[in-house]
Amino acid sequence: FAGGSNSGRHAVYVGAGSSHCIVSDNVVDKFQSSGIVVYALETQAPCKSNLIDGNMITDCGGNLNTDSGGVEVAGNVRDNMVCCNIIDGFKMMGISVNDVGQGLNANQCTVIHGNEVLRSGQHGIQLKNCACPSVKNNLVRDSSQSGPQVGRGIVLQSTVGAMLLGNRSSGESQRDDYQINQTVPLPTG
Repeated sequence: FAGGSNSGRHAVYVGAGSSHCIVSDNVVDKFQSSGIVVYALETQAPCKSNLIDGNMITDCGGNLNTDSGGVEVAGNVRDNMVCCNIIDGFKMMGISVNDVGQGLNANQCTVIHGNEVLRSGQHGIQLKNCACPSVKNNLVRDSSQSGPQVGRGIVLQSTVGAMLLGNRSSGESQRDDYQINQTVPLPTG
């Protein structure tokens, strides 16, 4: 999939109610927003058990949408896997997993495994308002290309039950390799 300044927003869009789909071994270059998207609103049937695997996504995200990513898993989604992709030079997040305002933790049990995320504009991997994500054996390098100390390697924001295991993150311009922000509900006692 080759995009450009007049191309659409996404190369592949896996929309509401799509389940058990495989998006694999594609080359995605120069699309204006997220390269590959799995997305459903809270009022729509969820996207469940989809696999995004072995894709190469380069130089996308020119529109600089807030939570966009080379791969974006957003909204009312459950049990999706993002595995073994190479994402290089994305303008915002390399991989973005978020609920896009659909209600706390509408995004559930996403697995992010074995990806290489290189030179993203802000965060390499962002998990925002989601429940029980698993982030394992990913390589994140040189995030924060939009400016020094802006982005992080892997960041969790208001996420509960996350597992981070065996990831590697490095880069001189990154603010942090890993950051875990406020969780909801707040711990008590």
